[in-house]
Amino acid sequence: SPSLVKLEKLDLSMNDIAALPLEIENLVALTELNLDQNCIVSIPDSISGLKKLKTLSLQHNQICVQSTKFSEKNLQPLPKVLFTDTLVVDLNLRGNQITNGQLVCAC
Repeated sequence: SPSLVKLEKLDLSMNDIAALPLEIENLVALTELNLDQNCIVSIPDSISGLKKLKTLSLQHNQICVQSTKFSEKNLQPLPKVLFTDTLVVDLNLRGNQITNGQLVCAC
C-alpha cells in the first residue's frame, strides 16, 4: 500500500498468521519485522523487496526443514534472497524446528 511506504517497524506477533502476503515487498522502508508466535512455515521470495530490513524475528512459528532436497513441494523455509538482498543481521528463529546446520544447508 502506498500509504505504508515509510513504515519502519511492524509487529505482527500473535496473530495466527500462516503466510506473509507477497505484497510485503511494498514496505520498502521496513527495518524491523516481528512475526513471533504465528503459524508461519516459510518466508516468500518477495521478502527481497525489503532492502532495509535488519531485524526479523520469527520466534515460535512452524519453520522447519524436512529435507535439504528443495523442490516446489518442499520449499526452502528461508529463501536465499533474505540473506543476499536484505540487510538482515538479527534473525531470531527460537522455538522453531530448525537447527543452525539446516539453516546453512537451506541457504
